[in-house]
Formats: sequence, structure tokens, C-alpha cells
Amino acid sequence: MKYDLASVLIKHIKELYYILDKYNISDKLQFVSVAETDLVFQKAVLMSVGYIGELSKKLNDGIKQSNLSVNWRRLGTSRNIIFHDYDIVDMEIISSVVFKDISALKLMKEVDSNDIQQALTLVDEMFSDFVGADYSERGNNIFKNGLKSIYDEFPSGLISERKKIWVCYQNGKIIGVIATKDISHISLMFVDSRYHKKGVARYMFNHVLNEVKKNDGINQITVNSSPYAVKAYESLGFVKTSEQQEKDGIIFTPMIRAL
Repeated sequence: MKYDLASVLIKHIKELYYILDKYNISDKLQFVSVAETDLVFQKAVLMSVGYIGELSKKLNDGIKQSNLSVNWRRLGTSRNIIFHDYDIVDMEIISSVVFKDISALKLMKEVDSNDIQQALTLVDEMFSDFVGADYSERGNNIFKNGLKSIYDEFPSGLISERKKIWVCYQNGKIIGVIATKDISHISLMFVDSRYHKKGVARYMFNHVLNEVKKNDGINQITVNSSPYAVKAYESLGFVKTSEQQEKDGIIFTPMIRAL
């Protein structure tokens, strides 16, 4: 049966972090200590890590190259040990898999009904923190009403307006959102402030860039950048096509990048 690999992998990672949160585990020392005394916790974690290790073997090379801090061999090997040599599992090694490999793994997927609210909440919060101050009250209202429309009309509204929204997951949580309109125009790109300057925006953009390139006849990608994001887009290869503009209280700079 065909399935969305990223969605299934994210599901298991979310379950793993739910277990860690339930037991209030925040580091390797706590992890090993609890795993040695609580077999329910140990088995729950091992099953999650085993499934994650199994699914990781099916990831494409692009995802692996974009997550070089992950020890892919150790992640895959952990699956084999858990499922075939359960009696010799070393929880010290499993703790490294959890806190070094799985915690570093970034995954992209198209937004669905399970994560649309969390995605739009992140966009709203980051907009308020970093963009909204440059807009007029009218501009802020237009932007926020646009987010409300996306939620209220999801998913039919995206289809009718030729929009796509992707989310970037890490540690079982959404850390970034990127959206396109009419295939090759970026309409949204926001990253959780705790993950700024950690390559998340570039990772998301590269994913969308690869998606855009699948369409024949498209040789450029465009964006109307907020004042805050101009330098970020320039670092991704965009150039200004005109100076800063304002429309309906929204301030933006048109930019373009050749494919």
C-alpha cells in the first residue's frame, strides 16, 4: 500500500516525544536511568525507535544529505538490534540515537488536517514577532484574516487558489512553514524563532525548489519579501526586481530567483 513516508515517520517521532514528555525525560542521563528501572517506558521507547530506524532506511538521499548530523548507520542498526537482538540492547546507545540522531532529524510534509492549526499558529506568532510591526493596522488585519480564511476553507481553499503548504518537523513539532501559490510564488515562509539561523529556512526552500522544478516550463521562483526577510531571501539566491513597496498596509520587496 502506498503511503506518505514522511507522515508515517513523523507520526512515530511524535509518539516517541510524547513518551519522553510523559516521563519528563529531557536528557540522556534521565533516559538511561528510567529505562533501567521502568520496563514499560523502555519497551515503548524501543518500539518507537525501532520503527523510526526501519522507516529511515527508506528515506531518499536528498533528505539524508540535508540531515548530515544524523548518524544514519547507527539509526538503521538500532532497528536491527531492537527487533532481532532485544536481549542485548544497550540503552546508552539508544539514548544517543534519541538525543543525537532523531532529535536532529528534520522532515518535510504537506500540511493536513492534523497539523494545519499548529502550522498557522506558528505563522501567526512569528508574523507578530518579526513582521507585523512594519505593517499598518490594515496590513496586519489583512494578513491575519488571510490565515483565518486558510483555516476555515481548508483544504478546498488551497485547491481553488492553487496553493500548497508544507511544514517542517523536528522533535515531533512543527518548526517551520512554507507555502506557494500558482506553483512558483512563495506566499509564506516562517521559522520558529528558536530555530533561526540553523538552516531550517534553507532546508524548507530547497524542498520547495525541488517540487517546483518538477513542473515543465517554469524557470523562476518569486516572492514578495517582508522587510525582515529580505536578507534571508538574498542568502537563498533571490535578487530584488524593484524597491520596497506598500499595498493595503502591507510592505514588501518583489524578488526573484532563477531555477
